[in-house]
Amino acid sequence: MAAERIRTKKLLAEVTKDLTPEQINEFKKAFTAIDVNKDGKISNKELVEAAKLLGITITGKEAKDLIKSVDLNKDGNIGFEEYILLMKDTFLQIELNCERYKASFMLIDTNKDGVISFEELVRALAFKKEQYDLNKVRELFSSADADNDGIINFKEFATSSLPTVVFEEK
Repeated sequence: MAAERIRTKKLLAEVTKDLTPEQINEFKKAFTAIDVNKDGKISNKELVEAAKLLGITITGKEAKDLIKSVDLNKDGNIGFEEYILLMKDTFLQIELNCERYKASFMLIDTNKDGVISFEELVRALAFKKEQYDLNKVRELFSSADADNDGIINFKEFATSSLPTVVFEEK
C-alpha cells in the first residue's frame, strides 16, 4: 500500500510538472465533477454520463477503450493522475489540429488578407484529385460562411468541413 502511494505521488509529479497550479486545480475540479460517487476514480459509467452532459454520445465500449488507453494501474477506472494524462493528450491533439488548421488557412488565403474568398477556395480545390464543379464549391463556401458576409474567417474555416475537404486525399 505504501509503495503504491509513493508510485502515485511520483506519477502525479511527473504528469503535472509542466502544468501551472491553476491548470491542476481546473483538472481537479473537472475530475471531481465527473467522479459522481466520489470514490476518487472515474468509472466507465461516469465517463459515459459526463460525455452525455457535454452532448457527446459514446458507447460503453468506447468509454472502456478510452479508459484502457490511460489506465496505468489496470484497475479499469481513471484515477486523477490518469485523468491528467488523458486531458494533456486531448489538449495536445486540439493544439496540433489548431496549428494544422492555421497553416492550411494561410495556404488558401493567397492574398494574405486574413480571410478566404470564394476565388481562393476555387483555386485551392483546383489541385484536388476529385474535381469540384462551381456549384459544389459554392455549396462548400456557403456552408462555411456562417455569417453570410461573403468571406470565410479563420473561426468559420476551423469549425466547418473545409479543412477536411481541402486536405483529404481522394
